[in-house]
Amino acid sequence: MKVYRSLEESSSDQERGIALGVFDGLHLGHRHILQELMLVCKEKSLRPAVFTFLSPFGSEANRLLIEIEEKCAVLEAIGVEDVYLADMTDDFRSISALEFLQDILQNKLKVKSLVVGEDARFGAGARGDIDFLADYADKSDLTYTVSSDVLFRGEKISSSRIRNCLAEGELESVTAMLTQPYKLGGVAEYDHENDWCPGITTAKFPYPPKRARLRKGVYATVAHCAAGSFRAISNIGMSPALEAETSLRVETYLYDFAGSLSGEKIAVEFLAFIRPERPFDSGEDLSKAVQEDLAYVSKWHRSHMVK
Repeated sequence: MKVYRSLEESSSDQERGIALGVFDGLHLGHRHILQELMLVCKEKSLRPAVFTFLSPFGSEANRLLIEIEEKCAVLEAIGVEDVYLADMTDDFRSISALEFLQDILQNKLKVKSLVVGEDARFGAGARGDIDFLADYADKSDLTYTVSSDVLFRGEKISSSRIRNCLAEGELESVTAMLTQPYKLGGVAEYDHENDWCPGITTAKFPYPPKRARLRKGVYATVAHCAAGSFRAISNIGMSPALEAETSLRVETYLYDFAGSLSGEKIAVEFLAFIRPERPFDSGEDLSKAVQEDLAYVSKWHRSHMVK
């Protein structure tokens, strides 16, 4: 698969089918669009491609559900052969809907068929919509497919809905809509045994600033590192301890792992919300709560057959 961060890099004259969208999270709704793309491309002998963006639109609340590298890996596994990553610069935002369809998609990228979701918008001021696309297609050789919304528990699956579920700690719904657990990664700043969690390796890393926010609190998790995958319990917050902290972090206790993680990459999958973050009056109270959490999460892992 080829990944293009500039339209000038694309030089192939091969005709393409392309799916257009942010595709943040690659949730079930996005995967339905991509399935439509692959069917269209197979039927019309087109090269399957995706035109997407480096970041979500709008306010800071629209943080990423998935890292760009992981997004590209999933697209490649689906069968996409070209990915165009656009940056929402002022110049790009000024491109009209007509220019986008005609000059970029058709003339530059040789797109013959376009696949979009029901709420697709494109061009300056988001003036391009399904009606605009239909009118354009009537006057050109571009064909298009509108992929229907996918519902979960009677409501449309969307990235904003998933972010809301993350903020509420509703991880069962998040996992179902994303088709996989929500995952955060970083480099472990330190690992050690401590007074409130004796005999258990602890690793922490800063909460990735561009990622969608989880509810602060304690979670049942699985931690992935170079040594393998291990059942764990994680805290999202300023600190599960008594000292004052000002930056959000992920702190993970790998309760069936022995070894050093300091300086290593670690990825944490969040499976279930256990309890909200709360302050403690003493080290004794903290130690007691941690032991209770560990016992509960260990039982949760076993009951859900998490290895």
